[in-house]
Amino acid sequence: HARRHVRACVCACVRVCACALGRAVVMDGESPLGAPKLLPFAHPADLVRAHQKDEQHRGELRQHVCEALEELLGHRRAAPLQAAASVAADVAYAVATAPGRTLGEEYCELLPV
Repeated sequence: HARRHVRACVCACVRVCACALGRAVVMDGESPLGAPKLLPFAHPADLVRAHQKDEQHRGELRQHVCEALEELLGHRRAAPLQAAASVAADVAYAVATAPGRTLGEEYCELLPV
């Protein structure tokens, strides 16, 4: 029982140190020596690609929300509300992707740390 507790404490310390260094820790697939494997940093091109993909999806959502607003209220009444509709679409995207990865991160197979 004591060994299990010590190992849990060591694993927790490794996770904290790895997070401070900006690396993710994979605890399931351990190395032969018993030390956890660290995942490498993402390539900058993948980060840019993920951000671009997120912007693309956010833009499409903004467009659909604004179009729906125009269909419901008409162009004249919807025009002053375009900025608020865009903010609402951005908030909806952020809330929908908050529990897990964003669509851009999934597309580029990135793991948030």
